[in-house]
Amino acid sequence: MERKGLRAGVLLGIAGTLVMGLGMSMSMVWNLMIPGIAVGLLGIAGVVMAWPVYQKVVRKEAGQRMKSCA
Repeated sequence: MERKGLRAGVLLGIAGTLVMGLGMSMSMVWNLMIPGIAVGLLGIAGVVMAWPVYQKVVRKEAGQRMKSCA
């Protein structure tokens, strides 16, 4: 039941972390400050959304399980 939620949350968190790292690289290494900040903010949004996505998937799976038992 929780595996799908865990998988979705972890994948979103990892993807968000990688995008945030890309934004940091753009800002500090490639001297693309404004685009780097924008990409970094998208990455932060992905990391922040990992927990709500996990909760939503787990609740959806629990609801489906309860319906199938009834």
